[in-house]
Amino acid sequence: MFDGGFSATSLAVFTALAPAGAVAFACLAAFLLVNRSQSRDWRDVLAHLLFIPLAIAWAGFIASATHLGTPANALHAINGLGRSPLSNEVVSAVAFLFFAGMAWMYSYREKPKASVMNGLLAISIVCVIVMLFHTSFAYSIATVPTWDTWLTPANLCATALLSGPALATTVLQAARVRAGKWPYALLLIAVAALAAGTVLLVCHMNFLGTVGNNVTLASALVPNYGWLIAAHAALAICGLAFQLHGLRLATSRTRGPVFSVIGCAVVIIAALLARFPFYDAYLSVGF
Repeated sequence: MFDGGFSATSLAVFTALAPAGAVAFACLAAFLLVNRSQSRDWRDVLAHLLFIPLAIAWAGFIASATHLGTPANALHAINGLGRSPLSNEVVSAVAFLFFAGMAWMYSYREKPKASVMNGLLAISIVCVIVMLFHTSFAYSIATVPTWDTWLTPANLCATALLSGPALATTVLQAARVRAGKWPYALLLIAVAALAAGTVLLVCHMNFLGTVGNNVTLASALVPNYGWLIAAHAALAICGLAFQLHGLRLATSRTRGPVFSVIGCAVVIIAALLARFPFYDAYLSVGF
């Protein structure tokens, strides 16, 4: 585990869960915006289930608060908005939670206005994009060469595009809406993200062999990186295969969703495995 005033475990959980929940929310919000002509009943059911990705994102944010000493310190981070990467990350995350939470709560109104709901969903999608951007570049620290590379934002985005669509697929199946080809398209995005993410992880592993300080090489900090990459890829493939099988069992009210939930859980575990090496590879330019 690295020592830099951070907690590797809490931040790994944060960058695995929060982007997964946020991207899943954006996928479901986009589905609702595109399919406006469908019946109100299923739209309400799916809107109510937006709580699932929102709760996953909240779990990630709560985990990240532990590395701040106390959660209350997150409020002080706002003071550096515009000049501090951490402040930008915190504010963008709060903005997403606010508008996404408003959209979910508004769906419980007896007669919600479509224009207001669509507006909140659209703003939430924008907030997800902004949050991913600031979270990805929050680790661009010149004194930490193992993090200060284009591979850092690329890896985080690939992980988010793997787990987010997988989670969105599970929610769509749980809602039992007429989603058409959407679940299959989401799984295709997840497969592409897995392929790209695995290549990026290998690139990062090789990159660590070229970085060091006057004490050690960065690669020595993560001696099991190759095994973690292999485990990440194997688990993600199994998880996505479970989800695909769940979609093919769509006529079953129990077996299909069960396979999808299990597959989603395995994919999120795979995403978590991909995040730990990044924090374990923390290496400053000094001693």
